[in-house]
Amino acid sequence: MKRLASLKTIIFFTLLFSYLSLFSQAEEKMNVLFIAVDDLKPSIGSFGDEFAVTPNIDELSKSSTVFLNNHTQQAVCGPSRASLMTGLRPDKTRVWDLKTRMRDMNPDILTIPQYFKQNGYQTIGIGKIFDNRSVDNFKDKPSWSVPFISQRNLTFSDGYSFPANGFYQSDEIRAKVSQLRQEGISKGISESGLNKYTTDIFKPPYESADVPDGAYVDGAIANRSLELIENMDTSQPFFLAVGFVRPHMPFVAPTKYWDLYDPNEIKLAEFRTKSKYPVDIAYKAGWEINSYHTPETDYPHNEENLLILADDFQRKLIHGYYAASSYIDAQIGKLVDKLKEKGLDKNTIIVIWGDHGFHLGDHSQWTKHTNFEQSTRSPLLIKDPRVNEMYKISSPTEFVDIFPTLCDMTNLEMPQNLDGISLKPQIEGENTTSKIFAVSQYPRRSSTSGETMGYSFRSERYRYTVWVKNKKSTEPISNDDIYAEELYDYKTDPNETENKAGLENYQRIKTQFVKLANGFFNSQISEKPTVVKSNVISQNIMTNDRSNSWADKRSKIIGNYIAGEMLMNKNQKEFIIDVLYSKYARNNNLTADNNLTDNQKETIYKETFSLIKDILLEKFTKKQVDSILKYESEKLSTPKEKNNISAISSLENESFLVGSTLIHRELSSNYANLFLKDFKYLTAMNAAKQSNINPTKGSWKWNQIDNFAKFSKDNNLLFRLHSPIGPQCSKWIKDDARTADELQASLDEFLFRLLDRYKDFDNIKWIDVVNETILASGKWLGSKPGNSKWENPWLDIGLDENGYPLYIIRAFELADKYAPNKKLVYNQNGGMQIPMWEKLKETVMYLKSKGQRVDGIGWQGHLMNNQGLKQFVENLDEELKKLSDLIDWAHSNKLEFHITELDYYNDGENNIYNSVKKQAEVYQKLMNLLQEKSKNGLVTVNFWSMGERISSRGKKGHYMSIYDNDTIPTKTYEVVKKFINFN
Repeated sequence: MKRLASLKTIIFFTLLFSYLSLFSQAEEKMNVLFIAVDDLKPSIGSFGDEFAVTPNIDELSKSSTVFLNNHTQQAVCGPSRASLMTGLRPDKTRVWDLKTRMRDMNPDILTIPQYFKQNGYQTIGIGKIFDNRSVDNFKDKPSWSVPFISQRNLTFSDGYSFPANGFYQSDEIRAKVSQLRQEGISKGISESGLNKYTTDIFKPPYESADVPDGAYVDGAIANRSLELIENMDTSQPFFLAVGFVRPHMPFVAPTKYWDLYDPNEIKLAEFRTKSKYPVDIAYKAGWEINSYHTPETDYPHNEENLLILADDFQRKLIHGYYAASSYIDAQIGKLVDKLKEKGLDKNTIIVIWGDHGFHLGDHSQWTKHTNFEQSTRSPLLIKDPRVNEMYKISSPTEFVDIFPTLCDMTNLEMPQNLDGISLKPQIEGENTTSKIFAVSQYPRRSSTSGETMGYSFRSERYRYTVWVKNKKSTEPISNDDIYAEELYDYKTDPNETENKAGLENYQRIKTQFVKLANGFFNSQISEKPTVVKSNVISQNIMTNDRSNSWADKRSKIIGNYIAGEMLMNKNQKEFIIDVLYSKYARNNNLTADNNLTDNQKETIYKETFSLIKDILLEKFTKKQVDSILKYESEKLSTPKEKNNISAISSLENESFLVGSTLIHRELSSNYANLFLKDFKYLTAMNAAKQSNINPTKGSWKWNQIDNFAKFSKDNNLLFRLHSPIGPQCSKWIKDDARTADELQASLDEFLFRLLDRYKDFDNIKWIDVVNETILASGKWLGSKPGNSKWENPWLDIGLDENGYPLYIIRAFELADKYAPNKKLVYNQNGGMQIPMWEKLKETVMYLKSKGQRVDGIGWQGHLMNNQGLKQFVENLDEELKKLSDLIDWAHSNKLEFHITELDYYNDGENNIYNSVKKQAEVYQKLMNLLQEKSKNGLVTVNFWSMGERISSRGKKGHYMSIYDNDTIPTKTYEVVKKFINFN
């Protein structure tokens, strides 16, 4: 007893000290080196371009995350940069051209460097970060702590002055420009007009000069940036934005970079014409490249207004582009080396991005300004000094993701209303994002289409582009607004040679993209239109009073269902719920008089129905309203339904519950709509785990789990807090130097904070207290050297006198104390290995013998993921018998049984069709068993994600659930649909 009292004293003071230390120790803030490269497509070795010579970026990539399917929001400098730098899409910045200043349209718009400056960073900019035409003369003064360093403030290599017309350093071209300037002066041209005069006559598209790097602008930018890093005040974190201006035309670079490439090995684009079944406005003429000319250059166009350039000229242009890219690579290498020299590489995040792609003759297109792959696909590389592995991400990402990602990586609270998601999970090793598609757009104007905006949706395999007349995504869009559509399949047609939008065998895919596009457009509508209140009745029924509980809850259930079916955004869903609530409340109030005849009640119902239709028409198109009323007409019922008011209460009476998992980023995605269409039981993927909430000592991040809690409450969902204590703990917890007492104090503090925060949250039904504690052999999972492996450091707290882990005992003790109204579950992953499950049974019964509460056991079944789970599939009947026995044991001991994670792994070697078919067969038998077993006690099953997930580190293949990557239901969905509650 004395020993126990002493241990409690030690734990108390250790915990007290850890609380106090939160206020006395501030985590060092990460610096940011933010590198922009103008017009850089993924012509980089580490991005898959074998022709490119980019040794410096390639070397940096070896310990960075490279985003291989990243896309710009609009493929031209001004709109792209305004969007990237604010985290908002062009329809929200309202910058679609090269003349609009973003703060003229949005005076209070917030930029990345501006936000970092507000949070204690010194923000310094040099080169080209914003497009000059979209900001003030100070290159957006609110963004910078010190005046921005423009090209005119640079110093060039000894013997060299500012390049002729800002570009050229060869003696020949400088002499020609000087001659033209003198000619202009003699004609009375003012000093400010001389540059335009000379470039209108003479502006070569490329130059190779035997000069040092620092003779050109980009070398001078690099040299000045090296000085900035050398003299940086490191007492304050810095955000250094360096913007290089090549490989934008003209392609100028020192000769040594041209010499890296053999002109005879330069290949022309494979496909150099319009696609089959083209949409003409998708293409452009050569109006940018035309401006780079000499008397010897020629830019002829054919009858379709496409450029027709001589092959040798094309090769020279391609050569220049690659030479300029290699030149920039060398400058980036200098910056990275300087960070290492100053010891700043250990605490500086590096971001490298090109503002859009670049056409080099494909589709007979040059430069950018389209929605084709070569124009929208843009490089993005992020180096986190805390991660030393290379990750390649092929799922879609966008430039609007950079703002939230940098906030997440530097522990800054994310500003509200950003359009992107954080990519920090991918930087830390998660191989896919929650995005189904990236969205690019480009405006066109023609005599046939008028003002048209093309919105392009790029998934992992497809691109769907819809051209919309006289509308932006922030406005309601109907079928009448559609001018044309394109669909490309990059698996079968990587060069976009055929527009498949009209092909019969692609209609299912196109239909799915139409739904996705509708969901996106609905999510972008900026404001909910004001309802016209035309009479007293409509004023009364639009009240926000929620005193009528039945009407409120009933309207939410039906409203969520409608919103899910129609892929509506949050504002639209809330609007529908308000309207439905008002209708139910009115019906209940006006029909409360028992003296009313049935005919009088029916008259009230019809009148209300007509009123609601009028209100909906203020918000939606007639076609949408008809769809809504189709769902709703059958539910306009008499007050005798009043007892059916709560999805939660009715679910709690069920003995077989089917739910699914969402990733935090999916809460605002189409997956959330699909979830609400079918499920009322939610598990948050990893959001409740210690590694996510308490990632570093003294750092607490509640944003994700709070958002899940709110989502479940707003949508009347049962919610599961999944596995707070287990191997997925923070690296600082895994530190080999941590003592048992320190680990105990950390566990106590984490569980107290988590459980106390949600103890009164009624939607939370279960807590999976501990997770993955036992190996297949029946031994305890323990710690390993280092802090990057799959391990369980909590075991180092010790064992009790009977050999059971103290952390498990303590976790259930705290869970019972601080969450007395939640069901407590002991969770385990693996197959049906008998030693593992016998150890779990033994441990559960030991806990119960000590008076501790355990309400259920859980199983994580990632089928086909390892040998044990392959055996589950290959010997299905035998393994299902083991599972059946396990469930029977749980129910006989008054324990619930939960499958907390269920998916099916395809290793990439197996035929995908056969895998999908086999998954459906396995799920059919499994669900039949679970439903049968639910007759004797509660059984739940949770699909671990709605769609496909790329495998974790070092493994090929992906995990399959009930939708594919394009949110198309799989065979497995059809199997499980009949088991889902509230179908």
